[in-house]
Amino acid sequence: MKRSISLVVVLILVQVIFINYLQAQSSLSGIKIDAEYNYLYSTHSTKFRGPSVIVNKDLNKHWNVGLGVGYNTCSYHPDNGYDLKDLKLVPVFAQFKYNFSSDKLIDPYALFKTGITFMDYDQKWHESDQAYYKVHQTGWYTYLGAGVKLNLKSFVQPYFNIGLIGYKMSTNDLDINPHGVAGNLGCSFKL
Repeated sequence: MKRSISLVVVLILVQVIFINYLQAQSSLSGIKIDAEYNYLYSTHSTKFRGPSVIVNKDLNKHWNVGLGVGYNTCSYHPDNGYDLKDLKLVPVFAQFKYNFSSDKLIDPYALFKTGITFMDYDQKWHESDQAYYKVHQTGWYTYLGAGVKLNLKSFVQPYFNIGLIGYKMSTNDLDINPHGVAGNLGCSFKL
């Protein structure tokens, strides 16, 4: 747990440095902070939930890029013959978003996130008497989805998106990889 908290602190510092870099490049025009709640329904019928924060910037009226960090948890997840419990997933990612229109009340968009996931969980063989043991792993994080944002005010925009997510993408089908259909509900705040 201490490792996860330390990691989140480091990632927040990276986001602060990113904001300072953007400020040095130009004014704060177009910089937004997104706060969202993530929900994953995995292919193993388990649910992962947690928050994410994304600092992003509009490059033009269609393209937006950003850096984000999340914290998702699940109490139990069966995967590849293992019983996993107390899963804590911390994805650190770059976000690329394409807005189809920017001047309408309802603005549809396509979204891609990619990065690295830091995973901590307890593991044992399914139906064995052995004790759980702690596992720390990293993996390639991906999310591909689509959504809509509501342009209610110029400084705040609620949004929703749904897509496919993988926390440890791999060509090895025996890797522990929570994946499935995910939805995000959030709000974007313009600085």
